[in-house]
Amino acid sequence: VEQTFPIEINGKFVGIAGVDRALTNIHAYLESFKPYKSAAFVLLSRKGKIISSTMPLVSRETLARLSSEGKGEAGEGDPKTLKRMMTRNLRETDYAGILERFYTHTGPPLLIRAMDPLHGHTDIFSGVRIVTGDWTIVMRVSEDEFISPIRDILLHILLISCAGLLATFFV
Repeated sequence: VEQTFPIEINGKFVGIAGVDRALTNIHAYLESFKPYKSAAFVLLSRKGKIISSTMPLVSRETLARLSSEGKGEAGEGDPKTLKRMMTRNLRETDYAGILERFYTHTGPPLLIRAMDPLHGHTDIFSGVRIVTGDWTIVMRVSEDEFISPIRDILLHILLISCAGLLATFFV
């Protein structure tokens, strides 16, 4: 991936700066970044293409359909890698509806609760536009893992409140 930007000083063009990053390095970084055990990431280009994904984005059926339409790489490469849809348009994935919301969103980070189209359970999705490069990053986390710390704190507070209420009642 190559990114170049003009350098301006006091409104005057003085040069160009550029950076090259291997897609494998970007993917390895996303794989290593785990704020939650169930966290998975999708990185989208400014043109809506999948730069990297740490999770499968299509079902076996969708992959077969894309292959039959001549849009797939049937029989080529690792099936796990093919399901990540690298360099493919986000609209070709089973997550198109979810990813499209983040891709078109230009405001502050967005947090949504949605049904995971591949697994059928509810997950939390969060995403934001990365200004440099005009990319979008989306993170998926299991709703149970995301909510459990809050649930544990509320249960703890409830137990303490009940104990306090019982103590007050007996006094």
